[in-house]
Amino acid sequence: MDSASQGHFVTERLVQQLHLRKFKAHVAIQDISEVTITIHYADSLEIKSRFSDWKSKVDCAVLPKITGMIPATFVDSSDWGIPEGVMLADENFKRPNSLTSC
Repeated sequence: MDSASQGHFVTERLVQQLHLRKFKAHVAIQDISEVTITIHYADSLEIKSRFSDWKSKVDCAVLPKITGMIPATFVDSSDWGIPEGVMLADENFKRPNSLTSC
């Protein structure tokens, strides 16, 4: 999640992959260029930590696409000094990904 965000989003593809139940909603969203679009569906998700008992419920607007590949290219993190045994939220953070498997 992005702590600076004012909303939560999930892709239609992820909703279908996880067999989630979306519900009708009327959500106006203004993008970075100040264009307003209306979202017609939302979903309530429970997200959980992979490493602890933490969990939270969030309501997400369902969008056809949220962003492109992140990162756009492979990231060489070999000289970052990430300590052995650190549990990363995304072990594949350095590989381009469309985020549909998150």
